[in-house]
Amino acid sequence: MSKAKKLSKPKKLNNWFEYDWQFEGADALFGVDQDFFSELDKHGKSLITMVCTSKHNELKISELKAYERAKNSIVNIKKKGLNISYVGFIETMNIVRYYFYTDNCDNLGVLENMFKAHKRIALDCRQDEKHSFYTTVLYPNAAKRHTELNREQILAYKRRGDNIDAPRKINLHMYFPSEPLRILFEEEARLAGYAIGEAEFTMEYEQPHGVVVHKISSLNKHEIDAVTTGIITAAEKYEGVLMFWDSAFVPVRKGF
Repeated sequence: MSKAKKLSKPKKLNNWFEYDWQFEGADALFGVDQDFFSELDKHGKSLITMVCTSKHNELKISELKAYERAKNSIVNIKKKGLNISYVGFIETMNIVRYYFYTDNCDNLGVLENMFKAHKRIALDCRQDEKHSFYTTVLYPNAAKRHTELNREQILAYKRRGDNIDAPRKINLHMYFPSEPLRILFEEEARLAGYAIGEAEFTMEYEQPHGVVVHKISSLNKHEIDAVTTGIITAAEKYEGVLMFWDSAFVPVRKGF
């Protein structure tokens, strides 16, 4: 997905965010214009999806460039009265989907005429009165945001010479607004397969009551994302947050 990520990120969006997640049971790269969130009421309530499919088992760079140009032709459309806002994309192994909001689905006909010669581009439109697809699928929650923090931290370990494929104990530092909420969380985390470590108290934090929970994992991003997503989801029920995680450094063994 790394090649696609470089291609899919628009250069002109100041508050663009990309992250790894699952879509329809497959690994996917998501991109979203976060500025759209604060201006939902200003935009249309019809969701247009542009589905671009590869000829191959995996999207090629040449295909992604062509689909980016097709998407940009919608972004840059100047037809009078056609109000369309590009809000994000979801890219899986052989399909990239681009998402737009517009005033009504009547506008779909104009776009279909633009791409009627493209056999691997399909468009559809549906009403989305509350912009639910954007807010619940595209827009990143805490767990989704942490996948990018994971990427940065894993890269830092790797640059130091860590064997990121080696399993080790991951220490997740969780914080809560009160001790009773922290204790309730601990029981749920234990049932979810996390080991409970020492309690912490950090007066400087807005949520000062902490605990370290542990999970055995490599630093493979897919595994770490699953670890942080699981614990963030469990903590949210008790108003808790994952402040950070750390682990022992496992150097690459030379000669192997």
